[in-house]
Amino acid sequence: MSELRKLLLDLQTNYPQACLSDHIKWIYQSEFGCGHFVSDTLQARIEMQKECAAARRGRCLFEKLGSGYRRVYLKNALELGASIDTLTAMFVQTAQNSRGSNSRFRTKLQELSQLCREGALPFSSGACQLYLLNYEAAGYPSVHHSTAYHKAYAPAYRVISENYARFFELFLRIDRLLASEKEVILVAIDGPCASGKTTLSSLLASCYDCGVFHADDFYLRPEQKTSERLQEAGGNMDRERLQEEVLTPLCAQAPVCYRPYSCKTQTLRDGTIIPFHRLNIIEGSYSLHPTLRHFYNLKVVLDISPEHQLRRLKRRESQKSLEAFLERWIPLEQNYARTTDLFSCADLIYPC
Repeated sequence: MSELRKLLLDLQTNYPQACLSDHIKWIYQSEFGCGHFVSDTLQARIEMQKECAAARRGRCLFEKLGSGYRRVYLKNALELGASIDTLTAMFVQTAQNSRGSNSRFRTKLQELSQLCREGALPFSSGACQLYLLNYEAAGYPSVHHSTAYHKAYAPAYRVISENYARFFELFLRIDRLLASEKEVILVAIDGPCASGKTTLSSLLASCYDCGVFHADDFYLRPEQKTSERLQEAGGNMDRERLQEEVLTPLCAQAPVCYRPYSCKTQTLRDGTIIPFHRLNIIEGSYSLHPTLRHFYNLKVVLDISPEHQLRRLKRRESQKSLEAFLERWIPLEQNYARTTDLFSCADLIYPC
């Protein structure tokens, strides 16, 4: 059974008052996401705030639409501590990055038509065919929920990328920290190479006004690479400089003079002044070194299977670079994780 077929059958089971247009809306959202470009974030927030004020709880927090999208029910999310600002950002970012295909959409509509012909849905084949002919002639516009669906279920949700749903607990915890009286919030994201640390930090930065700092910018300079230092678990990162130049200033609510290390020149680049942000993300291997853990309000560790890690590295690295990862960097990371009990210190662990 295809994913879409199962989802449409589940839709009818969970929402028996759903009409043909509600199924087509589901398919539309599964292909085109939010269905339209959102240019005014402030207006999107105002509309969401109004809807949240009158929203009823959905039957669940998320509903899987397929093709990388989910519906998130607003009342359920707010009760868990999500902020309207974060939900708005997820919705807007999803809308602005939605990519759909009319050809795939037509194929999905044909699957709906097949379900009607089989009698698996309570709509006649003729009525479905007529609706789809008129719908095609209109140019496949976005579809509203039926009056019957609105009356029975009062839907109040937004369509968001599945990536936001996957890490929703992390977003919730950050929202709770932001709602607290903490003046500085530091979040660390550690884990093996190719596990998605940088991607996750970018996902967070798409929703929050925050500083993002990369542990890869703090590797040892040549004069620091003593045999004793390199034998330490996680010793190949200049954790002292990360603490002195990033973590300590942030805790003092001061700007950061950010000086990334250049592997090409083996020197520090000129400093860039990064203004203080209340929320800051520090991502990269060794960012949760035992000497640094006490700085963080939230500790996140990503994990990845060796097979998946190898596939990702093959896609992004040259052959020479891949060999360096296999022979040097991965063994070092494995020793660090094992020796420092990396996974035991995590508040959240996300396997890949």
